[in-house]
Amino acid sequence: MRDQGRRGERVPQGGGAAERANIALAPHSPYFGPGFLATLQLLAADASVEAIERFFVTLDADLYGGALTPEDGAIAVPDGPGLGLEPDPAFIEKWHAG
Repeated sequence: MRDQGRRGERVPQGGGAAERANIALAPHSPYFGPGFLATLQLLAADASVEAIERFFVTLDADLYGGALTPEDGAIAVPDGPGLGLEPDPAFIEKWHAG
């Protein structure tokens, strides 16, 4: 399995490009914000991807109000505009720097 997104490699675009090239995608996303949402959308767009790696932690605060919390081993792919979710304004108000 080739590890995409590391060592400067480009991740194939959606629409089954990885499957046609016989490349298994296994994106790693040690993030809890927009980077994680982008990775989740990438995975949802390519049927050859079966899993997402996510740090297992209990967050004291959640930028997306718990919408990305795994349930029964799965994370629902948000279907809103852009990356699918907007950050919780109360979270930003409470945790912004400056």
